[in-house]
Amino acid sequence: MKLNNVEIYFSNLEISAVDQELVIYNPATEQVMTLNKTASIIWQYISQFSDTDENISTDDIVDELKHTCSIQDDNYLGLKKDVEELLQLFNELQILL
Repeated sequence: MKLNNVEIYFSNLEISAVDQELVIYNPATEQVMTLNKTASIIWQYISQFSDTDENISTDDIVDELKHTCSIQDDNYLGLKKDVEELLQLFNELQILL
């Protein structure tokens, strides 16, 4: 899949759902990351495209969040910034490569 026109890959991860959160363990780095409800929605949205040739954008993710969480348009730029920061964190933690 592509994210913002860049080919990405998912690490071999162990993922567990706990209530509305996800716990992600990356055996390669031995790191654990707990995703809150919003971050879990983002992860689940992205991961549904993992085995496709789809190209999704940050804007697509923001639109999904707005729809799923009933977020108003007046907070769009702040939401987009938050999504970009989370995607950067996924990359830094080698969850998305």
